[in-house]
Amino acid sequence: MKSSFLPKALPVLCALFVVSCGDDPELVEKRDKQAVEISDLKGKVAMLQEKISKLPEDPKRELAEAQAMEKSQSEEIDALTKTIADLSARKLELEGELSSYRAKYKAE
Repeated sequence: MKSSFLPKALPVLCALFVVSCGDDPELVEKRDKQAVEISDLKGKVAMLQEKISKLPEDPKRELAEAQAMEKSQSEEIDALTKTIADLSARKLELEGELSSYRAKYKAE
């Protein structure tokens, strides 16, 4: 029975082989559409990567640096204000001593 089945099945197998070897037009069209879509998406990804690379750095770090600089400058301002107050007090003290000195030596 197998021998009579093989000659009858051979044309069917050949037909299936020929059909399976050729590309289905629907699948070819679908593959082409997908290839176009893939290239479009690759282009969009490339543009997004370029935009991302051009974004500024994280502003949190810059803010922290600015706050640290503001704090150090405030401390320096406070120190200079204290120095000015001390020098002003010393100036008044020396002016008082000068006035006393002048008054003492004018009288003599």
